[in-house]
Amino acid sequence: MKRIFTLLLALPAFFSNAQNADLTFDQPWVPGTIYTATEPVGWISSNVVTAPLITFPLPNTNATTLSQSTTVFTSSPKAARLITKKVTPGVLSTFGFGDTTGFMITGKLVGLSSISFGYTYGSKSAQLDFQYNYQPTSATDRGLVSVIFLKRNGANRDTIATGFTLLNASPSTTAFQTGTVLMVYNNVNGPAPDTAIIGAASSVANVKNLLGSLNIGIAPASINSTLILDDLNFSGTVNVSKNTIEEKFVRVAYNANAEALDVNLSKDYVGTSKIKVYNITGKLIASKPINATTQRIEMKGTPTGMYLYSLTDQNDKAIKSGKLIVAQ
Repeated sequence: MKRIFTLLLALPAFFSNAQNADLTFDQPWVPGTIYTATEPVGWISSNVVTAPLITFPLPNTNATTLSQSTTVFTSSPKAARLITKKVTPGVLSTFGFGDTTGFMITGKLVGLSSISFGYTYGSKSAQLDFQYNYQPTSATDRGLVSVIFLKRNGANRDTIATGFTLLNASPSTTAFQTGTVLMVYNNVNGPAPDTAIIGAASSVANVKNLLGSLNIGIAPASINSTLILDDLNFSGTVNVSKNTIEEKFVRVAYNANAEALDVNLSKDYVGTSKIKVYNITGKLIASKPINATTQRIEMKGTPTGMYLYSLTDQNDKAIKSGKLIVAQ
């Protein structure tokens, strides 16, 4: 079984401000541009591979990989249900399609030749919040939610910020839990984006190439792993004004000798903020109020690897985030 679903090798892609994406999945779903399977407004999914036209020659034996879920939901009647399936790519196998699918991404298919990724979005948001239920069929499989912010620069688009969260199995099959993608900006003083690309997958192996070079460990896709996603919402703001608290000094570094994080920041944060640390799956592993310009967070026994930190205000909204490496 191929481990990577290499869509970018098969179809030319361009980044464009496509129609705004429905992030709640409650608007009436619509048929794909060249296939009959319905999808949320402003999204394209692995249904483009499993549809009969794409898997010519017939007969098509592929299953739909994105559909509506009405049996498990939060505050709204509809959610998006992704399921990993082994498919028969048909003639498209010569273009590099893998044999497992289960992804969705904001954008639209343009004719038969290209994909327009993303939709118009102009805020320097600190994070993406969402509700999900994930039921993998193997202990190694992981779900994924990923975000990329872009900004047009002449004929090109610059990457403004990126973020992703790996999803472990949900403890219940009938209840949602909250997930968060923290956005990491290349330049916190830089411009705001003009395009947002949101992607999700029921198996990480399916979409590494689709969403770019993600610094994550890839496990083999597991057939029938299922991700139900709902109520995506951007929150928090990273402002560009140098007079605002968000642009003041923050430094977070791992101190191997002390097995702790050393946090140094401006006095403006003291008494009004909190520092939080998450592992790569989005699990909160440490939280501490900011009561001095120099803080230390104990990390004894923490495995080596990449972690994310988030500075939150008194309303628990993220105002700045970044990456850190724990190494011995």
